[in-house]
Amino acid sequence: MLQEQREPLEWNLTEMWQTHRAYVKRLLIRMTRDFDLADDLVQETYLRACAGIVNFRGGDSRAWLATIARNVFLMHLRRASTRYEVMLDDNAVVQAGVAGDPACELEMLELRQAVEALPTSYKIALVMKQFGGFTYEEIARMTRCPVGTAKWRVRTALIMLRESLERTSMPTAPAWPRGYQR
Repeated sequence: MLQEQREPLEWNLTEMWQTHRAYVKRLLIRMTRDFDLADDLVQETYLRACAGIVNFRGGDSRAWLATIARNVFLMHLRRASTRYEVMLDDNAVVQAGVAGDPACELEMLELRQAVEALPTSYKIALVMKQFGGFTYEEIARMTRCPVGTAKWRVRTALIMLRESLERTSMPTAPAWPRGYQR
């Protein structure tokens, strides 16, 4: 019986897709302003529609596909905004006078590894605040979260970083700003 219900739904998706595919592509081109990216998102939209056809209750199929396309586009924007990575500045290391000192270079390597091991949202907030000089309001706006969440992520990242560095062979943990010590 389940097989009988799926066949008409798949047929409806094929018909829907053939009818509205060009519209979905035009919509995504308008949103992305990039033909190649729009092609990729059209394919993603089709895959999402295939997965969600069992939840389609009828009605305006063009609007349903447009909603899926818009959600795919928004998901792409979210992924693109969290993919960037900021490397620690090697020039700052040279200016601080630690270049050439094996002990200091080892500490910097351990620090880089500890920062890299942080969860992505914490790492981004920490790097933006401590190394990028961004305010909490700027961090919140760029990561699309409330200001309180941005503050919490930075604080939690510092705690996790401190615990990670205390477990390594680093003789002393770096000095933390007031309010971040347990």
